[in-house]
Amino acid sequence: MSANGTTRGDVLQFDVGLINASTKKYLTTELGNVNVNGTALKIKQVWTLNPASPDGKLFFLTNKVAKMGMMNSYRLTYDKYGKVTAEKMDEDTSPDLMQKFLVEPIGDGKFAIKAETLDYLSGSGENPTCKAKTPGPSEMWSIQLAIHPQVNIFSVQRHQFAHLDSEREMVLFNEDIPWGGDAVITLIWDAKASQYLIQASDDRYVNAGGALSKDMTAEALFALEFHGESIAFKNGGKYLSVGGRDGELKTRKATVGNEALFRLEDSAPQGVFFSLGNNKIVSMKQDIHVSANQHEESDTETFQLECAIGKRNEWAIRSTNGKYWAMDAGKQDILNKGSSRKEACLFELVYGDEGTVSLRAVSNGKFVGIKSSGPLVASGSEVTNTEKFRFKLSNRPNLVLKGEHGFVGLRKMLECNRTTADSEIIQVSYENDGTYIFRGRDETKAWTADGDGNYTLSEGAPEKFTLEFLERSKFLIRASNGRLLEGKQHGEMRATGVEANKSTLWEF
Repeated sequence: MSANGTTRGDVLQFDVGLINASTKKYLTTELGNVNVNGTALKIKQVWTLNPASPDGKLFFLTNKVAKMGMMNSYRLTYDKYGKVTAEKMDEDTSPDLMQKFLVEPIGDGKFAIKAETLDYLSGSGENPTCKAKTPGPSEMWSIQLAIHPQVNIFSVQRHQFAHLDSEREMVLFNEDIPWGGDAVITLIWDAKASQYLIQASDDRYVNAGGALSKDMTAEALFALEFHGESIAFKNGGKYLSVGGRDGELKTRKATVGNEALFRLEDSAPQGVFFSLGNNKIVSMKQDIHVSANQHEESDTETFQLECAIGKRNEWAIRSTNGKYWAMDAGKQDILNKGSSRKEACLFELVYGDEGTVSLRAVSNGKFVGIKSSGPLVASGSEVTNTEKFRFKLSNRPNLVLKGEHGFVGLRKMLECNRTTADSEIIQVSYENDGTYIFRGRDETKAWTADGDGNYTLSEGAPEKFTLEFLERSKFLIRASNGRLLEGKQHGEMRATGVEANKSTLWEF
């Protein structure tokens, strides 16, 4: 485990939107100016809660925006008169600026935000101020997470991850590595209640007593609390916590201890590699050598793709026992022995026609193929059938897509500018030819393209897509016409893209 207690160190920052209870609008900044006029959660309305004190009670609120290819950070700031601005952060920024805030839960999913050395943040006027001595309706805020809603949840106390136990029909915290689709948890924002639903992989919701239900009842709504890098979930005056031998999740106490603190992590893609060289599945079951020698899928045939930090399309490949694919110095055999991403061999994914993918080892520039008996070896100078694989994504039975302009959702057509994830889920159906069909909640309906190239759900001939993993938690979606799915600001989504850019990358 890494120093912060998680297995990959991919703890998600708390990117949030702040909604004023009085105006129902978002706290917004643009080049240093701050107001409360945002009607949707876009980049100007996203603030990162950065811990600013050892006890986890104080936070900086930072907005990041790209301008002319540069990422600029603006931090919410107040002066002695209560005036609120957003100061650009750089090497010359004074460390004495007043920028720390208490984020105080006040019940029913609402918060009061208090300047460390002054008063409460008010959003009723044209410009927010920190002048209110006590919080009234204008000083109450809802906090909506701006992260992708499909996450892995890590218990601070147990140092283990949540997953759905289908036999016990409960969410348990007893996995050292979040493995499989049952470890993917979806956090669903209920705007009316200003609270969250915690959805397990079978579409049911966690209730306060630990049971799972298909209904969105009051028992399934949880108010968030922020404690440094950790988060807590509260219902009916008590906090969700882990307990018992298997880490059962249910409400227990009215106070927050480590058993009630959690961290959210990116859910990395996991799947199965099929070798076209011998029509067998890649596995780490038999010995240290990674080999294409199996006919059935299990955890030992499932691998996790972890993008190297700060890199594009350079991947460490992890096995269910926590080890990474690696090569000894000067050797070409792929061994399941790397103990960290630093020791792992990185691979570039090179996509071919008909849903195939090849792996090129970054260390020697060679393509990974198979020996006659199945072991993988990075020795190919070009891609032949021996170096071709198909990758089946296995830990996204349901898919939530988020593009440059928002989430994908269904009106009459499928659109890509929704503020929140749609209740019309995307069921991922893998076809044996390396393609995917996206189906709706009604499995008889799938994504189909009309004469103008717009997508909708229908019982017509389904579109077949291939997925090209490119960045951490982001992929390209290639349609049957060879073009990439591309999103537009007004919601249009068509297969017209020709290169990887902001409009063709989809967070999953």
